[in-house]
Amino acid sequence: MSRLRLLPLVAATLFASAAPVFAEDDPAVPTETDRQMIDMCLDEKKQNGEVAEVCVGLVAEPCLAEPDNQSTPMMGACLDKEATIWDDNLNAWYKQLVGKLEDDQVTALKESQRAWIAMRDSTCAFQASLWGGGTGAGPAAIECFMRETGHRALFLRAQLEFVSG
Repeated sequence: MSRLRLLPLVAATLFASAAPVFAEDDPAVPTETDRQMIDMCLDEKKQNGEVAEVCVGLVAEPCLAEPDNQSTPMMGACLDKEATIWDDNLNAWYKQLVGKLEDDQVTALKESQRAWIAMRDSTCAFQASLWGGGTGAGPAAIECFMRETGHRALFLRAQLEFVSG
């Protein structure tokens, strides 16, 4: 086989082997440590009878404070990283909650969730609009999504704990 014919195969192999490294280095992808930080905060607040909402922002805020993360894309990545954690938690707690409810309660929860999504989206669109189309609109919208999703996830977690006894 000629070298030219091998080139695409070699390039594809190198790219495929590097893909996991790129995913690990993506600043918008939460690490296991990021997830553990939030879990530990939630456990601590529950154990101490404190408000868990203070855990929202726990991963994003130190990331945003880093000097290398002052650009708009990096701000978005810091916020998106934590938003992903809260969205994953929200979906897990929602699924667990649905499994513990009666049919009429599931219907009510689904209606509530749809209404919350509409409220979150309109709230975050409003927040982004305050930037008048400037570059801060993106991070503002992601920060809003992170905060609103975190608070909703905590609401669902509290409901799950309530119905679980």
